[in-house]
Order: sequence, then structure tokens, then C-alpha cells
Amino acid sequence: MTHDQRPTIPSPQDTAPQYQQDAAPAGYRPNTNDDMLRETRARNDADNDRKSMAVGYALWFFFGVLGVHRFYLGHKGVGVGMLLTLGGLGFWTLADGIFTYHGAVNRRNSQIMAAARRAHGIY
Repeated sequence: MTHDQRPTIPSPQDTAPQYQQDAAPAGYRPNTNDDMLRETRARNDADNDRKSMAVGYALWFFFGVLGVHRFYLGHKGVGVGMLLTLGGLGFWTLADGIFTYHGAVNRRNSQIMAAARRAHGIY
């Protein structure tokens, strides 16, 4: 190095790691307006088919021994079983309403949402 040359100090841009800007993980697709539109349509379809907790509990309260609240959720087998046994002589109906029905409605609504998303091509 001669006396007229000064040592060069690398700039932060020179020392920073360089990344490819267009590289994306395998299977990654950026979110587009089309994706958002499909998601909105799926949610609207699911909201139309969604089961109401209030309606379900009203059916349980007034017609629980007949299993009407289970038919409302699409649980035909359980509904027929409750119908034939008069809700386990009321014990099954009572336990169903207190312990399990809330979760059954939530599971059914989750299934409805998943089916609507699949119908619109969202996985």
C-alpha cells in the first residue's frame, strides 16, 4: 500500500448477508385478493349453516327427551337413541344438556366451517 492510497472500510451493505428476494418456501403462495374473496365466501356460507346455541338449548329444554336437539345438530343416530329411550328416561337428556351439548354445538360449527372452506378450495 502506498502512501496516497487509503484503506477502504467496507460499508454495511457489503458485509450484510445477501438474500434472494424472489425465493419462497416450497408450497408457499402469497395471499391474493382472490384468496381473501374465497375466504369471505366460505365464511358467509358457514354463517348461513351455523347452528345456534340458543336454539339448541331451547330444543333441549322443551323437547330434550325426544332428542330433537340432537337431530338439530345432524346427530341422527343419537337422536333416534334418545327418542326410543325417552332420553334415557330423562337422565341422558339432563347429562347431555349440562355436560356435553355446548361442545357438540361448537364441534358441529367447526365442521360446517371446514366443509365451507373445502368447498371454496381453501385447505
